[in-house]
Amino acid sequence: MTTLMRQTWNFSGSIVSDDGAVQQISNGNLHGHGYAHSVPGAAAAALEGGCDVDYGGGYSSGAQSAVDQGLIDEQAIASAVRRSLSTRMQMGEFDEREASSATWDGNPWNSTRLNLGVIDSAAHRSLAWRAAAASVVLLENAEAARGGLPIQSDSLASGSKVVAVLGEGANDSHAVVNRYTGTQTNIVTLLDGIRNRAGADGLVVRYSENDTSVAIGASVVIVVVRSNEEGESHDRQNLTMRPADSDMLVRLHALARETNSATSGLVAAAQVIVVVISGGPVDTSEPAEVMASGLITSVVAAWQPGEEAGNAVAGLLWGDVDFSASLAVTAYRQRFTSSVDIANMSVAGRGYRFLRDQSLALYQYGHGLSYNSWSAPSLGWSHVDDHTGAMKGDSNARSVTVEVRNTGTRVGSRSILLFAQRLNSGRIVTEVDNNDVIWPNKWLIAFNKARNVAPGQSWRGALK
Repeated sequence: MTTLMRQTWNFSGSIVSDDGAVQQISNGNLHGHGYAHSVPGAAAAALEGGCDVDYGGGYSSGAQSAVDQGLIDEQAIASAVRRSLSTRMQMGEFDEREASSATWDGNPWNSTRLNLGVIDSAAHRSLAWRAAAASVVLLENAEAARGGLPIQSDSLASGSKVVAVLGEGANDSHAVVNRYTGTQTNIVTLLDGIRNRAGADGLVVRYSENDTSVAIGASVVIVVVRSNEEGESHDRQNLTMRPADSDMLVRLHALARETNSATSGLVAAAQVIVVVISGGPVDTSEPAEVMASGLITSVVAAWQPGEEAGNAVAGLLWGDVDFSASLAVTAYRQRFTSSVDIANMSVAGRGYRFLRDQSLALYQYGHGLSYNSWSAPSLGWSHVDDHTGAMKGDSNARSVTVEVRNTGTRVGSRSILLFAQRLNSGRIVTEVDNNDVIWPNKWLIAFNKARNVAPGQSWRGALK
């Protein structure tokens, strides 16, 4: 924290521990790491490491004793207090002018320096929108002739300007933020965003949590599904979507098989889009009879995109902005869970680097589609060390120049990932070698993102 955050990144704010984390440094805690032999020793280690504020009882019960025992100098405590108070001062908590005002209630969030108008400013909302739009991954997308994204309002049948939205998660503000979020003044749910965007084009939105009949006669059906409960003390029991959502897709599939009419079934060639809200990847190959039937035209991993979730996701679905995100994890099929022993900490069989049975991966690390097409990256230089994966060879070590061209029809951004593989006589080495080293299938060594590239234009930059 001191070397990297403060000296390299020039971070001058205060650092806060997780709940009980300082005490857990010692071996006297139920979940102790055994790094220190006592709570005073843990407090001393945390303070010396650069942790300013203890969210727990480590400092209150151990800091004074650490000083008394000579485990730490008071100057370390003074530095932590100085940084903590500086942060509070920057928030306006100690402003004398406001503290003496008869109209100020002492709440720093009501000060003129930092208030809800500043926190939830237009600039902050715009940042939330851009962050959300840049994180949503397009996993599957049919060709435009088969109803693939984007939604083209002008092309919808004149008698069916209807967008149906299904799924409890579409109208749940908690679903799009995680368990450790603050209190937002306005969370835009997926349903809110879809209504905003569809309404701008004169489309009608019908919604139900699970009644698939709202899809009858709709040209666009957006199905919002969620993973099983996840979070602290709520581990997922499987990788599939919630049973209620799976059942909803099965019933929608049955509806689609009826007559494909505007009165008793889905509109012919209706766009059926599955949007997944989750903290981690979900096996969207299930229910198999639905996902493999051709009914679903697009699958989108929206994650938990934050307070501007609805507007950002709707903007992507309608093509106002292009998808540009790639998976930062491997998305596994449900049967992966029975292929590894959770009690075995070996890397073998886990992650994109060491997964041997590639059929267990539904989507590979780095997967992500867009509306655009891009030329194959042209590499300017690279040389990779067999053992470390570090680039070497000249003054531009650990860097390689790459050029990509936007061959599509819209402005777009694209993540560029550079992987290394170990070769032996032209063959990729992925097994254990003579030194008992498990070699990965490949490993990421550099990346960058080509941003806002116009059609026909190229982006050239360094991967690091």
